[in-house]
Amino acid sequence: MLRTNNGQKHGNKREMQTTKRKKRLYDQEPLCSNSLQADCTMKLQQIELHSDFWISLMTTPSDHKTAIRYHKKPALIDFGFILSGHLSHRIQDRDTENRIEGNSGLSGIGFFPDRKGIVEISGNRPVQIMHIHISPKRLYDMVCDDLEAMPLTFRHVLTGNSDDSYLSKSIMPPIIRSIAHEIFNDGFHGLPKKLFLESKALEILTRRLGQLIASHDTCHSINGLNLNETERIRNAREWLIRDLSSPPSLRDLENRFCLNRNKLQTGFHILYGNSVFGHLREHKMQTAHFLLGKADMNVSQVARSVGYENVSQFTKAFKKRFGVLPKQHRQSFMNT
Repeated sequence: MLRTNNGQKHGNKREMQTTKRKKRLYDQEPLCSNSLQADCTMKLQQIELHSDFWISLMTTPSDHKTAIRYHKKPALIDFGFILSGHLSHRIQDRDTENRIEGNSGLSGIGFFPDRKGIVEISGNRPVQIMHIHISPKRLYDMVCDDLEAMPLTFRHVLTGNSDDSYLSKSIMPPIIRSIAHEIFNDGFHGLPKKLFLESKALEILTRRLGQLIASHDTCHSINGLNLNETERIRNAREWLIRDLSSPPSLRDLENRFCLNRNKLQTGFHILYGNSVFGHLREHKMQTAHFLLGKADMNVSQVARSVGYENVSQFTKAFKKRFGVLPKQHRQSFMNT
């Protein structure tokens, strides 16, 4: 503290403002012409879970053309998910520039040390984008036991054996989209909010890394599945969940994709960590969880859409999976 000549205490205003300022992962600057100044409405939330573990949530309304320049100094691995809208992303990495065009449903894993870039939003429809940022060391500590299952280039990022950039893109599974919507719509505050967000971020990382490992397996025979078998099991999974109100039987899957029952069940456990109908049941629950957050569907309609003609059976299954009744879950969204 500083004292005036008459002995009265004065705080250093600049110092006080600095201590109150929230920590930020990005330095950002809107890029708008004077005619578009009113349209610079991009909202970016930066949520610190730990010093090397963050979530960022970006939203823009529809009919707003927006651009922003940013600089992210920490060398963190970025897991990105586009829930809606379209963006053009120019990433400046040392002496090179990577351009990524992204539409709704795209997910990616990127590592660009000391990253600078420009994000441009076309403005044709509202945008929702989520990123999970985590340090290579923290992620390495989580997955070190399964490191050999990772692609070699990604292993080098985790172990610090390479300063090169890394980028991997894929389609976002419905279950990850559902969890991401939970993060955008959480109603917690204080410590419960932080615990909720961290648990959901870890769940997404687990599933996205499982997806990365599975894609790596298509090029390498692992755990008894060759490339052809892996592809057929993936196709069987897509066929299984294409119509939740009328899914195929195990025999249908066996005949259609030329897989015996043992290979089918084993393949699902290897690629998705569950049996065939265990995976289907989880997919139904996650889809229902997402649909109940939409105001235009009631509990009975959601139950039927995921294959439950008996609403009481659906209610029992939903409560067993999520710990709340479907009606309570839907009401929590209506109240936010």
